[in-house]
Amino acid sequence: MGFRNKSKPPWSSLCIDILLNISNRLEFIDNLRFRAVCSTFRAVNPLPFHPNFPLLPFPIKPNNHENLVGHFSLVEVTTLNIQPLKSNNKCWLIKVEASQEEVGGKVHLKMLNPLSSYYLDDYLKELPESFDVLRNRVSIVGKGYYLKQEGNNTSLDGEDNQDIQRVFVSSMEDDFVVMAMHSNGKISVWRKGDKKWTHIENGLGQCEDIVLHKGKFYVVEKTGLTVIVDKDFNVTKVASSLPLSRQNYGYGKDLVEIEEELYLLLRGASAPLL
Repeated sequence: MGFRNKSKPPWSSLCIDILLNISNRLEFIDNLRFRAVCSTFRAVNPLPFHPNFPLLPFPIKPNNHENLVGHFSLVEVTTLNIQPLKSNNKCWLIKVEASQEEVGGKVHLKMLNPLSSYYLDDYLKELPESFDVLRNRVSIVGKGYYLKQEGNNTSLDGEDNQDIQRVFVSSMEDDFVVMAMHSNGKISVWRKGDKKWTHIENGLGQCEDIVLHKGKFYVVEKTGLTVIVDKDFNVTKVASSLPLSRQNYGYGKDLVEIEEELYLLLRGASAPLL
């Protein structure tokens, strides 16, 4: 009768070239598990949270202030579903934001409330000091973005100070495009290499939602009119306006992706309509 060798495999002694080859083939979640094995694995594989986004022009509207300088930085927020391996009905839903120091490149992670997106600084004492991703199922629920102003904090006048409500990013091959929806429903687009933002007009009214579907930006306005904005900022209609009975302000309009198909969701006073 043979005896099983109970000694632990010498994972930390693997050749650096082999570790690099493995880590370069891993997706986001597998990268986290890879780093959790030992300090050697973490040394060859930096945190995968912080993409190297380009800086974006600031402000979005024409600059009427000589002393207004700076730029936008694009911040990515990842929503994660964390579930213990021994539990099938309990999970944690968290948002994680990463920022990187300009000097030294050190990455800082911040946790946010998944519903309000407020920082959880006041609640961190109630959370565990460390988290073992090898003993939990970790999956990505979604990613979101926002623009952070860097540089001069000079106040803008009322015309220029348009709050950016939502930000969407398309990164395919060598093309990198950012679309921003303002609180007044207007749309602005920036493509990597551009010196300024492009404002999308083309007869669009007040836009209510944007979604990136199969590599294209879909935009729905207040009337239900839905268009595609391509990488050259051309606008193509894909769905006409809704009947007047459903165009009124009692219905909010969202674009929802279900099983790779895109639907328009009407949020009424009672039950939503799809």
